Amino acid sequence: MRHKAFVRNFVDKNNRLRHDAVVYLLGSKLIGKHFVRGLWDAEGTVIVPCKGSPHGRTYIALQDVKLISIIREFLERNYSIHMTVPHVAVPQGHLSKIAGREVITRQNVWRAEIRSPNLNWVKVVGSGLKVPEKHSRIKLILKSYRKDDHVLSTIPTKCERFF
Repeated sequence: MRHKAFVRNFVDKNNRLRHDAVVYLLGSKLIGKHFVRGLWDAEGTVIVPCKGSPHGRTYIALQDVKLISIIREFLERNYSIHMTVPHVAVPQGHLSKIAGREVITRQNVWRAEIRSPNLNWVKVVGSGLKVPEKHSRIKLILKSYRKDDHVLSTIPTKCERFF
């Protein structure tokens, strides 16, 4: 039962994430890094390198623009990783098909992007992603950089263990 009390500290009475709790978590670089990795694993997208984007792209899309702004500030302040200003990717009321079902978006979906994921993003966030498809795309991003880059040697090739 203690875990319910712990989780209650992170959500408000409407079961929405409390931003002050997130800011508290991001006060620690280590915990913050793992929080961002988990969020990116669940809500982020990694796009492989292609003709228009030689090092690929990555972005996070959420309905909570404030959370994206908090994550953006954390990455910039602690790791010098720059993201675009959040913008509406899917407007409220948009009709789309997901898994063969029509879905109407209830709220705006906001997106912030890292246009050319630098090796620092790969080291801090990308190397810890657990979803196999995303992890394999991270490997393709790494291959897009020069082999003689000295920073490549500091990036783990396997997923880091949290514990």
